[in-house]
Amino acid sequence: MTQPNQHPYTRASITQAEITTIPIFNGDPNTLPIFIDACNDLIKTYGDRANPNNSLNTYLVRIIKSRLAGEPLSLIGSRQLKTWTDIKALLELRALLEFTRMEHQNWQYRCGMSAAPQALYKSSTQITPGNMKNPALNQNPIRNPFPVKPNFQPTNPNQFQNLYRPANQYQTNQFQTNQFRNNVPRPTYSQFQRQPQPHAKPSSFKFAKTSAQQLEIPVGTGRRAKFSSSSLCTGRNPTSESAQSKSIDHFEFNHLQSVHLPYIIIPEINAKFLVDTGASVSSISTELAQNHFPEYIYYSPFSVTTMHEVHKFNIMDFSKKYDGILGMKIMEEMEAVIDFSRKILKTKFTEIPLHFDDPSIKVGPRERRIVKIPVDRNLQEVYIAHQELAPGVEIPENLTTTQDYEAITEVAKNWHQESKFQKT
Repeated sequence: MTQPNQHPYTRASITQAEITTIPIFNGDPNTLPIFIDACNDLIKTYGDRANPNNSLNTYLVRIIKSRLAGEPLSLIGSRQLKTWTDIKALLELRALLEFTRMEHQNWQYRCGMSAAPQALYKSSTQITPGNMKNPALNQNPIRNPFPVKPNFQPTNPNQFQNLYRPANQYQTNQFQTNQFRNNVPRPTYSQFQRQPQPHAKPSSFKFAKTSAQQLEIPVGTGRRAKFSSSSLCTGRNPTSESAQSKSIDHFEFNHLQSVHLPYIIIPEINAKFLVDTGASVSSISTELAQNHFPEYIYYSPFSVTTMHEVHKFNIMDFSKKYDGILGMKIMEEMEAVIDFSRKILKTKFTEIPLHFDDPSIKVGPRERRIVKIPVDRNLQEVYIAHQELAPGVEIPENLTTTQDYEAITEVAKNWHQESKFQKT
Protein backbone atom coordinates (compact mmCIF):
# COMPACT_ATOMS: atom_id res chain seq x y z
CA MET A 1 0.00 0.00 0.00
CA THR A 2 1.26 3.46 -0.89
CA GLN A 3 1.91 5.71 2.08
CA PRO A 4 0.14 9.12 2.13
CA ASN A 5 3.34 11.18 1.71
CA GLN A 6 5.09 8.81 -0.72
CA HIS A 7 5.16 9.62 -4.43
CA PRO A 8 3.27 6.91 -6.36
CA TYR A 9 5.70 6.76 -9.32
CA THR A 10 9.31 5.67 -9.77
CA ARG A 11 11.72 5.58 -12.69
CA ALA A 12 10.41 2.14 -13.66
CA SER A 13 6.95 3.62 -14.11
CA ILE A 14 8.07 5.60 -17.18
CA THR A 15 8.07 3.37 -20.23
CA GLN A 16 10.07 3.86 -23.40
CA ALA A 17 6.84 4.30 -25.35
CA GLU A 18 5.91 7.31 -23.23
CA ILE A 19 9.37 8.81 -23.73
CA THR A 20 9.08 8.52 -27.52
CA THR A 21 5.84 10.53 -27.44
CA ILE A 22 8.05 13.59 -26.90
CA PRO A 23 9.19 14.69 -30.38
CA ILE A 24 12.83 15.49 -31.09
CA PHE A 25 13.27 19.28 -30.99
CA ASN A 26 16.03 20.58 -33.28
CA GLY A 27 15.38 24.32 -33.00
CA ASP A 28 12.43 24.84 -35.36
CA PRO A 29 10.27 27.53 -33.66
CA ASN A 30 7.15 26.11 -35.33
CA THR A 31 7.52 22.76 -33.53
CA LEU A 32 8.39 24.25 -30.13
CA PRO A 33 4.74 24.38 -28.86
CA ILE A 34 4.32 20.65 -29.59
CA PHE A 35 7.56 19.86 -27.75
CA ILE A 36 6.58 22.00 -24.74
CA ASP A 37 3.09 20.45 -24.49
CA ALA A 38 4.53 16.93 -24.53
CA CYS A 39 7.10 17.81 -21.85
CA ASN A 40 4.43 19.50 -19.71
CA ASP A 41 2.32 16.35 -19.83
CA LEU A 42 5.30 14.25 -18.75
CA ILE A 43 6.14 16.56 -15.82
CA LYS A 44 2.49 16.85 -14.80
CA THR A 45 1.99 13.09 -14.81
CA TYR A 46 5.17 11.85 -13.14
CA GLY A 47 6.71 14.92 -11.46
CA ASP A 48 6.84 15.17 -7.68
CA ARG A 49 5.90 18.76 -6.86
CA ALA A 50 5.66 18.11 -3.14
CA ASN A 51 9.29 17.01 -2.98
CA PRO A 52 11.48 19.00 -5.43
CA ASN A 53 14.57 17.06 -4.31
CA ASN A 54 13.11 13.75 -5.48
CA SER A 55 15.54 12.03 -7.84
CA LEU A 56 12.61 11.29 -10.16
CA ASN A 57 12.40 15.01 -11.02
CA THR A 58 16.04 14.98 -12.06
CA TYR A 59 15.40 11.88 -14.15
CA LEU A 60 12.51 13.63 -15.95
CA VAL A 61 14.77 16.58 -16.79
CA ARG A 62 17.35 14.17 -18.24
CA ILE A 63 14.64 12.60 -20.41
CA ILE A 64 13.67 16.04 -21.74
CA LYS A 65 17.30 16.91 -22.48
CA SER A 66 17.67 13.63 -24.37
CA ARG A 67 14.93 14.77 -26.77
CA LEU A 68 16.93 17.87 -27.79
CA ALA A 69 19.16 17.97 -30.85
CA GLY A 70 21.37 20.44 -32.70
CA GLU A 71 21.59 24.03 -31.48
CA PRO A 72 19.05 23.67 -28.61
CA LEU A 73 21.09 20.77 -27.22
CA SER A 74 24.30 22.83 -27.21
CA LEU A 75 22.40 25.81 -25.79
CA ILE A 76 21.01 23.82 -22.85
CA GLY A 77 24.14 21.73 -22.40
CA SER A 78 26.36 24.78 -21.89
CA ARG A 79 24.22 25.95 -18.95
CA GLN A 80 23.58 24.31 -15.61
CA LEU A 81 19.78 24.18 -15.86
CA LYS A 82 18.26 21.72 -13.40
CA THR A 83 14.51 22.36 -13.75
CA TRP A 84 12.05 22.11 -16.62
CA THR A 85 10.89 25.68 -15.91
CA ASP A 86 14.36 27.09 -16.65
CA ILE A 87 14.76 24.96 -19.79
CA LYS A 88 11.36 26.01 -21.12
CA ALA A 89 12.06 29.72 -20.49
CA LEU A 90 15.37 29.56 -22.38
CA LEU A 91 13.84 27.68 -25.33
CA GLU A 92 10.97 30.18 -25.56
CA LEU A 93 13.42 33.10 -25.54
CA ARG A 94 15.49 31.53 -28.30
CA ALA A 95 12.37 30.84 -30.38
CA LEU A 96 11.21 34.44 -29.94
CA LEU A 97 14.56 35.79 -31.15
CA GLU A 98 14.47 33.48 -34.18
CA PHE A 99 10.88 34.44 -34.97
CA THR A 100 11.47 38.19 -34.70
CA ARG A 101 14.60 37.86 -36.85
CA MET A 102 12.58 36.24 -39.65
CA GLU A 103 9.73 38.70 -39.21
CA HIS A 104 12.12 41.65 -39.32
CA GLN A 105 13.41 40.68 -42.75
CA ASN A 106 9.91 40.72 -44.26
CA TRP A 107 8.78 43.78 -42.28
CA GLN A 108 11.87 45.82 -43.13
CA TYR A 109 11.43 45.12 -46.85
CA ARG A 110 7.76 46.15 -46.86
CA CYS A 111 8.43 49.27 -44.79
CA GLY A 112 11.48 50.30 -46.79
CA MET A 113 9.75 49.88 -50.14
CA SER A 114 6.57 51.73 -49.13
CA ALA A 115 6.13 55.20 -50.57
CA ALA A 116 4.66 56.95 -47.52
CA PRO A 117 7.59 56.56 -45.06
CA GLN A 118 10.11 57.25 -47.82
CA ALA A 119 8.37 60.48 -48.82
CA LEU A 120 8.01 61.58 -45.20
CA TYR A 121 11.68 60.87 -44.49
CA LYS A 122 12.88 62.77 -47.56
CA SER A 123 10.64 65.77 -46.80
CA SER A 124 11.96 66.22 -43.25
CA THR A 125 14.42 69.07 -42.71
CA GLN A 126 17.49 68.34 -40.62
CA ILE A 127 19.03 71.04 -38.40
CA THR A 128 22.82 71.08 -38.70
CA PRO A 129 25.53 73.34 -37.25
CA GLY A 130 25.40 75.23 -40.53
CA ASN A 131 21.72 76.15 -40.43
CA MET A 132 20.98 75.92 -36.71
CA LYS A 133 20.78 79.72 -36.43
CA ASN A 134 17.91 79.84 -38.91
CA PRO A 135 14.86 80.83 -36.77
CA ALA A 136 12.52 79.06 -39.19
CA LEU A 137 14.16 75.73 -38.40
CA ASN A 138 15.32 76.22 -34.82
CA GLN A 139 11.90 76.52 -33.19
CA ASN A 140 12.44 73.98 -30.42
CA PRO A 141 16.21 73.73 -29.95
CA ILE A 142 17.63 70.80 -28.03
CA ARG A 143 20.08 71.60 -25.27
CA ASN A 144 23.25 70.15 -26.74
CA PRO A 145 26.04 71.56 -28.93
CA PHE A 146 24.56 70.07 -32.12
CA PRO A 147 20.74 70.21 -31.99
CA VAL A 148 19.41 67.84 -34.62
CA LYS A 149 15.67 67.22 -35.12
CA PRO A 150 13.22 67.09 -38.01
CA ASN A 151 11.20 70.22 -38.69
CA PHE A 152 8.19 68.07 -39.63
CA GLN A 153 6.80 65.90 -36.86
CA PRO A 154 3.72 63.64 -37.21
CA THR A 155 1.09 63.74 -34.49
CA ASN A 156 1.50 60.04 -33.83
CA PRO A 157 5.11 58.95 -34.43
CA ASN A 158 4.03 55.29 -34.47
CA GLN A 159 1.30 55.59 -37.09
CA PHE A 160 3.55 54.51 -39.97
CA GLN A 161 4.85 51.59 -37.97
CA ASN A 162 1.30 50.44 -37.25
CA LEU A 163 0.42 50.62 -40.95
CA TYR A 164 3.06 48.09 -41.95
CA ARG A 165 3.14 45.75 -38.97
CA PRO A 166 2.75 42.05 -39.89
CA ALA A 167 -0.73 40.69 -39.26
CA ASN A 168 0.58 37.51 -37.65
CA GLN A 169 2.87 39.22 -35.15
CA TYR A 170 2.73 38.29 -31.48
CA GLN A 171 0.28 40.04 -29.20
CA THR A 172 0.71 43.80 -29.10
CA ASN A 173 1.15 43.95 -25.34
CA GLN A 174 4.28 41.80 -25.63
CA PHE A 175 6.06 44.50 -27.60
CA GLN A 176 7.04 48.05 -26.84
CA THR A 177 8.27 50.91 -28.96
CA ASN A 178 12.02 50.84 -29.48
CA GLN A 179 13.51 53.10 -26.79
CA PHE A 180 16.69 53.71 -28.81
CA ARG A 181 15.05 56.58 -30.73
CA ASN A 182 15.39 60.23 -29.82
CA ASN A 183 12.94 61.63 -27.30
CA VAL A 184 11.95 64.12 -29.98
CA PRO A 185 9.16 62.53 -32.11
CA ARG A 186 10.30 61.83 -35.63
CA PRO A 187 9.58 59.45 -38.49
CA THR A 188 11.36 56.19 -37.83
CA TYR A 189 11.89 52.79 -39.36
CA SER A 190 12.76 51.14 -36.05
CA GLN A 191 11.19 47.72 -35.54
CA PHE A 192 9.06 46.92 -32.52
CA GLN A 193 11.23 44.91 -30.17
CA ARG A 194 10.47 42.77 -27.16
CA GLN A 195 12.79 43.65 -24.26
CA PRO A 196 13.28 40.56 -22.05
CA GLN A 197 15.37 41.01 -18.91
CA PRO A 198 18.27 41.26 -18.60
CA HIS A 199 18.89 43.58 -21.49
CA ALA A 200 21.54 46.12 -22.44
CA LYS A 201 21.56 49.13 -24.71
CA PRO A 202 24.55 50.63 -26.48
CA SER A 203 25.38 54.15 -25.37
CA SER A 204 24.33 57.19 -27.37
CA PHE A 205 25.76 57.64 -30.83
CA LYS A 206 25.19 59.81 -33.89
CA PHE A 207 26.13 59.62 -37.53
CA ALA A 208 26.27 62.14 -40.35
CA LYS A 209 24.91 61.12 -43.75
CA THR A 210 27.02 63.72 -45.57
CA SER A 211 29.30 66.55 -44.53
CA ALA A 212 26.39 69.00 -44.94
CA GLN A 213 23.78 66.97 -43.09
CA GLN A 214 23.70 65.32 -39.68
CA LEU A 215 21.25 63.04 -37.94
CA GLU A 216 21.32 62.14 -34.24
CA ILE A 217 19.86 58.90 -32.90
CA PRO A 218 20.25 58.46 -29.12
CA VAL A 219 20.28 54.77 -28.26
CA GLY A 220 19.79 55.06 -24.51
CA THR A 221 21.62 56.53 -21.55
CA GLY A 222 23.10 54.80 -18.54
CA ARG A 223 26.07 54.70 -16.25
CA ARG A 224 28.46 54.74 -19.16
CA ALA A 225 26.60 57.47 -21.05
CA LYS A 226 27.37 60.39 -18.73
CA PHE A 227 28.85 62.66 -21.39
CA SER A 228 25.51 63.46 -23.14
CA SER A 229 26.45 64.90 -26.51
CA SER A 230 30.09 63.85 -26.20
CA SER A 231 29.17 60.15 -25.93
CA LEU A 232 28.65 59.89 -29.65
CA CYS A 233 29.40 57.73 -32.63
CA THR A 234 30.23 59.77 -35.71
CA GLY A 235 30.40 58.86 -39.35
CA ARG A 236 31.29 60.75 -42.50
CA ASN A 237 30.76 60.27 -46.20
CA PRO A 238 32.54 61.84 -49.18
CA THR A 239 31.52 65.45 -49.71
CA SER A 240 30.66 65.12 -53.39
CA GLU A 241 27.02 65.35 -54.41
CA SER A 242 27.19 61.97 -56.12
CA ALA A 243 28.14 60.38 -52.80
CA GLN A 244 25.00 61.55 -50.99
CA SER A 245 23.06 58.49 -52.12
CA LYS A 246 25.73 56.07 -50.89
CA SER A 247 25.80 54.36 -47.52
CA ILE A 248 27.81 55.64 -44.57
CA ASP A 249 31.37 54.35 -44.73
CA HIS A 250 32.88 55.43 -41.40
CA PHE A 251 31.69 55.04 -37.78
CA GLU A 252 33.19 55.71 -34.37
CA PHE A 253 32.09 53.95 -31.17
CA ASN A 254 33.49 56.05 -28.34
CA HIS A 255 32.81 58.00 -25.16
CA LEU A 256 34.95 61.02 -26.05
CA GLN A 257 34.67 63.84 -28.53
CA SER A 258 38.09 62.90 -29.92
CA VAL A 259 39.59 59.44 -29.82
CA HIS A 260 42.78 60.42 -31.62
CA LEU A 261 44.75 60.86 -28.39
CA PRO A 262 48.49 61.62 -28.64
CA TYR A 263 50.89 59.42 -26.71
CA ILE A 264 54.55 58.44 -26.70
CA ILE A 265 56.18 55.02 -26.36
CA ILE A 266 59.17 54.45 -24.06
CA PRO A 267 60.73 51.24 -25.41
CA GLU A 268 63.14 50.77 -22.48
CA ILE A 269 60.24 49.95 -20.15
CA ASN A 270 57.67 49.07 -22.85
CA ALA A 271 55.22 51.74 -21.73
CA LYS A 272 52.79 54.15 -23.36
CA PHE A 273 52.37 57.61 -21.82
CA LEU A 274 49.46 59.80 -22.77
CA VAL A 275 50.48 63.39 -23.59
CA ASP A 276 47.91 65.50 -21.74
CA THR A 277 48.67 69.20 -21.41
CA GLY A 278 45.37 69.65 -19.58
CA ALA A 279 46.70 67.67 -16.60
CA SER A 280 48.80 69.64 -14.16
CA VAL A 281 50.56 66.58 -12.71
CA SER A 282 51.97 63.41 -14.22
CA SER A 283 51.03 59.87 -13.26
CA ILE A 284 52.30 56.33 -13.71
CA SER A 285 50.52 53.00 -13.32
CA THR A 286 50.99 50.96 -10.16
CA GLU A 287 52.33 47.91 -12.01
CA LEU A 288 54.88 49.91 -13.97
CA ALA A 289 56.09 51.75 -10.87
CA GLN A 290 56.51 48.56 -8.84
CA ASN A 291 58.30 46.72 -11.66
CA HIS A 292 60.77 49.42 -12.73
CA PHE A 293 61.03 52.02 -9.94
CA PRO A 294 60.23 50.24 -6.64
CA GLU A 295 63.01 51.99 -4.71
CA TYR A 296 61.57 55.42 -5.49
CA ILE A 297 58.04 54.80 -4.21
CA TYR A 298 56.97 56.60 -1.04
CA TYR A 299 53.76 58.02 0.40
CA SER A 300 53.65 61.09 -1.78
CA PRO A 301 54.33 61.84 -5.44
CA PHE A 302 57.60 60.01 -5.99
CA SER A 303 60.53 61.01 -8.18
CA VAL A 304 62.01 59.26 -11.19
CA THR A 305 65.58 60.18 -12.13
CA THR A 306 66.31 60.28 -15.85
CA MET A 307 69.44 61.28 -17.71
CA HIS A 308 68.16 64.85 -17.79
CA GLU A 309 66.37 65.68 -14.54
CA VAL A 310 64.30 64.31 -11.65
CA HIS A 311 60.55 64.22 -12.29
CA LYS A 312 57.67 63.54 -9.92
CA PHE A 313 54.87 61.12 -10.77
CA ASN A 314 51.69 60.11 -8.95
CA ILE A 315 50.89 56.40 -8.80
CA MET A 316 47.45 56.01 -10.33
CA ASP A 317 45.79 53.35 -12.50
CA PHE A 318 43.60 55.55 -14.67
CA SER A 319 43.46 53.50 -17.88
CA LYS A 320 44.05 49.97 -19.17
CA LYS A 321 45.43 51.32 -22.44
CA TYR A 322 48.08 53.68 -21.09
CA ASP A 323 50.77 53.34 -18.46
CA GLY A 324 50.84 56.97 -17.40
CA ILE A 325 50.25 60.64 -18.17
CA LEU A 326 52.77 63.33 -19.04
CA GLY A 327 51.22 66.46 -17.56
CA MET A 328 51.88 70.15 -18.05
CA LYS A 329 54.38 70.43 -15.19
CA ILE A 330 56.78 67.83 -16.55
CA MET A 331 56.36 69.29 -20.04
CA GLU A 332 57.52 72.66 -18.71
CA GLU A 333 60.47 71.07 -16.89
CA MET A 334 61.55 69.31 -20.08
CA GLU A 335 60.91 72.45 -22.16
CA ALA A 336 58.91 70.19 -24.45
CA VAL A 337 57.21 71.28 -27.65
CA ILE A 338 54.45 69.27 -29.33
CA ASP A 339 54.90 69.37 -33.10
CA PHE A 340 51.72 67.99 -34.63
CA SER A 341 52.86 68.56 -38.20
CA ARG A 342 55.93 66.32 -37.73
CA LYS A 343 54.22 64.19 -35.05
CA ILE A 344 57.02 64.49 -32.51
CA LEU A 345 57.47 65.55 -28.88
CA LYS A 346 60.56 67.75 -28.98
CA THR A 347 62.65 68.51 -25.89
CA LYS A 348 65.96 70.35 -25.53
CA PHE A 349 67.74 66.99 -25.58
CA THR A 350 65.86 64.72 -27.98
CA GLU A 351 62.88 64.19 -30.25
CA ILE A 352 60.34 61.50 -29.35
CA PRO A 353 57.89 60.15 -31.96
CA LEU A 354 54.30 61.09 -31.21
CA HIS A 355 51.68 58.41 -31.86
CA PHE A 356 47.94 58.88 -32.15
CA ASP A 357 45.53 56.32 -30.83
CA ASP A 358 43.31 55.26 -33.71
CA PRO A 359 41.57 51.99 -32.76
CA SER A 360 39.78 51.27 -36.01
CA ILE A 361 37.95 48.23 -37.31
CA LYS A 362 37.18 47.96 -41.01
CA VAL A 363 34.15 46.04 -42.18
CA GLY A 364 34.31 45.08 -45.83
CA PRO A 365 31.43 44.69 -48.28
CA ARG A 366 28.98 42.01 -47.17
CA GLU A 367 31.15 41.12 -44.20
CA ARG A 368 30.48 40.46 -40.52
CA ARG A 369 32.92 41.47 -37.78
CA ILE A 370 32.99 40.81 -34.04
CA VAL A 371 33.39 44.09 -32.10
CA LYS A 372 33.03 45.40 -28.55
CA ILE A 373 30.49 48.16 -27.89
CA PRO A 374 29.89 50.10 -24.64
CA VAL A 375 26.70 49.17 -22.78
CA ASP A 376 24.98 50.42 -19.62
CA ARG A 377 24.67 47.01 -17.93
CA ASN A 378 27.54 44.88 -16.61
CA LEU A 379 25.68 41.56 -16.46
CA GLN A 380 26.97 38.13 -17.33
CA GLU A 381 24.48 37.65 -20.16
CA VAL A 382 22.58 40.44 -21.90
CA TYR A 383 20.13 40.82 -24.77
CA ILE A 384 20.91 43.45 -27.42
CA ALA A 385 18.06 44.37 -29.73
CA HIS A 386 18.47 44.81 -33.47
CA GLN A 387 19.77 48.26 -34.50
CA GLU A 388 20.25 49.65 -37.97
CA LEU A 389 23.12 52.14 -37.80
CA ALA A 390 22.62 53.11 -41.43
CA PRO A 391 21.19 51.55 -44.59
CA GLY A 392 23.06 48.29 -44.97
CA VAL A 393 24.94 48.54 -41.64
CA GLU A 394 23.35 46.92 -38.62
CA ILE A 395 23.86 45.19 -35.29
CA PRO A 396 21.74 42.01 -35.31
CA GLU A 397 19.79 41.25 -32.17
CA ASN A 398 21.66 38.72 -30.09
CA LEU A 399 22.37 37.21 -26.71
CA THR A 400 25.90 38.01 -25.60
CA THR A 401 28.12 38.55 -22.59
CA THR A 402 29.58 41.70 -21.04
CA GLN A 403 32.83 42.57 -19.33
CA ASP A 404 33.76 45.97 -17.91
CA TYR A 405 30.59 47.49 -19.41
CA GLU A 406 31.48 46.28 -22.90
CA ALA A 407 29.49 43.73 -24.89
CA ILE A 408 30.89 41.44 -27.56
CA THR A 409 28.57 41.65 -30.54
CA GLU A 410 28.50 41.53 -34.32
CA VAL A 411 28.37 44.30 -36.91
CA ALA A 412 27.10 43.29 -40.34
CA LYS A 413 27.78 45.17 -43.57
CA ASN A 414 25.30 44.31 -46.32
CA TRP A 415 26.31 47.01 -48.81
CA HIS A 416 29.02 46.83 -51.44
CA GLN A 417 31.10 49.60 -49.84
CA GLU A 418 33.70 49.21 -47.09
CA SER A 419 33.06 50.62 -43.60
CA LYS A 420 35.57 51.70 -40.98
CA PHE A 421 34.65 51.59 -37.28
CA GLN A 422 36.35 53.48 -34.47
CA LYS A 423 36.00 52.34 -30.88
CA THR A 424 37.45 53.01 -27.44
